[in-house]
Amino acid sequence: MNKEHYGAYIRRRRKLRNISLLTFGKLIGKSDAYISKIETGSTSKVPCEEVITKIANVLSLDTNDLMMRTGQLPKRIMDILLEHPIETLKFIRGLENGKKN
Repeated sequence: MNKEHYGAYIRRRRKLRNISLLTFGKLIGKSDAYISKIETGSTSKVPCEEVITKIANVLSLDTNDLMMRTGQLPKRIMDILLEHPIETLKFIRGLENGKKN
């Protein structure tokens, strides 16, 4: 996965769609100051899944990808992992070993 900071990624994608900070904030229900802090990395607080989902929807991004870029696992994926712990570990070990399971 690309190591670009998630905030920089959001900013780049927002600018590609020619959406101003003010408009973007209104679309996701947050202030432009809040968005600016996320985009510049000047806050250590990571947006919650609800906000990430809104951002992803407005920018036509994959919500799961954006969640993982913030260092979070979407609840749906976490639930699947917890329901299948043995299979999850086998799969991860296979990836670590360069194998496909």
